[in-house]
Amino acid sequence: MNLSISARIILGFAIALLALLVIGSVVYRNLATLNEDVARVEHTLEVLQENERLASRLFEAQSIARDYLLSGDPSAPDRFATTVGELRGILRLMRALTSDNPAQQGRLDSLEPILDRRIEAARRLMDSRRTGDTRVSAEVAEIVREGSGLTQSIAELSSAIEAEERGLLERRELESAEATALTKATVIYGTLAAIVFVALVSTLLTRSIRSQLQGLLASAGRIAQGDYAERVQVRSRDEVGQLSMAFNAMAEQIEQRQKASAAENWLEAGLSRLSRLFVAERQLDVLGNNLLSELASLLGVKHGAMYLRDDDDHLRLLAAYASVGSPASIAPGQGLLGQAFKERRRVLVDEVPGDYIRIGSALGNTRPHSIAIIPAMLAEDVKAVIELAFLKPCTELQLTLLDRLASSLGLVVTTIQANERTARLLVQSEELTGELQEQSQRLRDSEQLLKEQQEELRQTNEELEQANEELQQANEEMEERAALLAEQKVVLERSNQEVEDSRRALERQSAQLAQTSKYKSEFLANMSHELRTPLNSLLILSKVLADNADGNLTSKQVQHARTINASGTDLLELINEILDLSKIEAGAVDLELADVRFDSFAEFMEHTFRPIAEQKRLQLSVRVDPKLGQSMCTDLRRVQQIIKNLLSNALKFTQQGSVELTIRPATREWGDKVESLDTAAAAIAFEVKDTGIGIPADRLQLIFEAFQQADAGTAR
Repeated sequence: MNLSISARIILGFAIALLALLVIGSVVYRNLATLNEDVARVEHTLEVLQENERLASRLFEAQSIARDYLLSGDPSAPDRFATTVGELRGILRLMRALTSDNPAQQGRLDSLEPILDRRIEAARRLMDSRRTGDTRVSAEVAEIVREGSGLTQSIAELSSAIEAEERGLLERRELESAEATALTKATVIYGTLAAIVFVALVSTLLTRSIRSQLQGLLASAGRIAQGDYAERVQVRSRDEVGQLSMAFNAMAEQIEQRQKASAAENWLEAGLSRLSRLFVAERQLDVLGNNLLSELASLLGVKHGAMYLRDDDDHLRLLAAYASVGSPASIAPGQGLLGQAFKERRRVLVDEVPGDYIRIGSALGNTRPHSIAIIPAMLAEDVKAVIELAFLKPCTELQLTLLDRLASSLGLVVTTIQANERTARLLVQSEELTGELQEQSQRLRDSEQLLKEQQEELRQTNEELEQANEELQQANEEMEERAALLAEQKVVLERSNQEVEDSRRALERQSAQLAQTSKYKSEFLANMSHELRTPLNSLLILSKVLADNADGNLTSKQVQHARTINASGTDLLELINEILDLSKIEAGAVDLELADVRFDSFAEFMEHTFRPIAEQKRLQLSVRVDPKLGQSMCTDLRRVQQIIKNLLSNALKFTQQGSVELTIRPATREWGDKVESLDTAAAAIAFEVKDTGIGIPADRLQLIFEAFQQADAGTAR
C-alpha cells in the first residue's frame, strides 16, 4: 500500500481503535456479567445471613420465655414481643429475597406455621408464669416437649434453606469464576491483537496500553483467588482508567461485606461460647473464674477481675485473672470501677500510664494499652462489674461483644443468686420443722405428766374429803354420848386431837395442790412463749415458700410449704388457747385497751355468723342502741371471744326461729352488788337472745363459771 506514514499511522490508529472498541465492548460485557454474578453471590450471602438471624432470634425468644418462667422479669413480655416482631420481619425479608426460587418459597411456607406454633408455645409458657397456677406443671412440661419438637422441625427447615443457598452460592461462584476466566481470556487475547496492530503505530502507546491491561488482569486474578484488598492503579482517564476505577469500587464493596460478615460471625461464635458457659455453671465463684478465662482466650485479655454486688451496695471481689492485690471490696464511686458501678455505664481507658498497673509473668512485665470496665445490669440494676486489661487497643468489635455479654450476665447472676437463696430457705425450713416437732413432742409429754399428777391429786382430795366426813360423823356421835360417856373424855380428846392433825394434813395437801396448779400454769405459760418464737419463724418462711415469688419451686414443693404453714397456724392457735388458760389460772392476764367502734363490732359479728345462720335457716340480727355513743374503750379480743362464744352456742342449740344480739346501755340489772359496775360512770349490756332450748334459771349462773356449760350432757 502506497500510504504515507501519517495515513498508515491514521489507519493503524483507526484499526487499533476499532480493535480496542471491540475488545472494550467484550470486556465491558464480561465485567457486567461478572458484576451480575457478584450481585447474585451477595444476594445468596444475604439470604444465608437472614437465615442465621432467624435462628438467632428464635433462640433469643426461647431464652426470654425460659428466663421469665424462672425469674418473672417484668420486662420479659415486652422483649419477647419485640423479638417476635423481628422474627416475622426476617421471615418477610427472606420471602422477598427468595421470590425467584419456588423451592425456597415452599420451604418458607412450611416454616411459617411451625414458627407461629413455636412462638405460641413460648407465649403459653410465659402465660403459665403470669397465672401463678401450681396445677399447670404437667402442662408446662407438655409445652416444653412440644416446643422442643417444633424447634427441631424449624432447625431442619432452616438447614434445608441453608443447604439450598449454599448450593446456589457454589454455582454462582463457579459462574463468577468462569466469567472472570472469560474476562481474562478476552483481555489477554484482545491485548495481544491490539499489540500486533498498535505496534506499527507506536511502541510507547503499545507498552502503555499493555501495562495497564496486564495490571488490571493481575489484580482481577488476585481478587478471584480471595485477595479482596487488591486494588488496580489508575494511570489514566481513558476507558482503561474508568474500568480500573469500576474494578476498584467493586473490590472495595466485596471487601467491606466480607469484613462485616466475618465480624458478625465472630460475634455470634463468641456469644455462643459464653452462652454455653452460662448454662453449664450454677456457682457464682466458678462462673466468675471460667468467664474471665474464656474472655482471656476470646479477646486476648491479659489481666481481669470480676466484682459482685453485695447486700450493702458494695462490690465484692468474686474472681480474678492474672491479678495480684485486687481490693476485696469497692464502694460506689471508688475509683473507675466504683464510678462505673455508680453511673451504670461502660468506662474505656486508652493509653494507660506506665505506673497505673503492670502485667507480669516469669520473664518480665509491661503496662496494658487499654482498660475496659463493663457493668452487668438487669432492669437498670447493676449486678456485677468486670474490669479487663488489654495489651493492644480495644476494638469496637470487642466492645460490642462485651456490651452484649453484659446484658446476659446480669440475668445469669440474678438467676444463680435466686437459686442459692431458695436452697438456703429450704434448709432453714427443714431445720425449723424438725425443731418444732421435737418441742411439740416435749409439750405433749409434759401435758400427759400434768394430767397424771392432776388425777392423783383429785383422788387424794376425794380420800381426804371422805376421811373428813367420817371424822365429822364420829365427832357428832361423841358429842351425843358426851353426857353418858364422861369416862370416855380422855379418849374423845385424843380423837379430837387426831381430827385436828388430819385437818392440818388436809390443809397442807390443799396448799401443795394449789402450788402444783400454780407451777403447772407457769410452766404452760413459759412453754407456750418458747414455742411461739420458732413457730413464727416457721410460719414466715413457709409463707415465703408457698408464695413462690421467684417461681423456682415445683408445685409439689409449694404444696408442702402450704401444708407446713397451715399446720403451723393450727398449732399456733392451740398454743394461744393454752397460753390464755395458763394466764387465767396464774392471774396474769393483761388487758389491751383500745377504742372500739360499735358499728364495726356489730358488722364483724354479723359477717362472722351470718353464713352459719343461713346454713341453719335462722334469722340473725345484730342491733346497736342509738343511745350509745360511737365507740367504747375495752379489750377487743377478749370481748369478741366472749360474744362469739355466746352467739356460737345460741346458733348451735337453736334449730328454728331467730338469734338476736343487742348492744345497749345497762340500767343496774346485774343483780348482786358488783363494785366495778356500781362505781362506773356508764355500763354497756351485750344481750344474746335465741328461740332454742334455753337455759334453766337454776343453772343460768353456771355458764359464767370457769369451764362450765349449762347442760354438759347436751350433744356437742
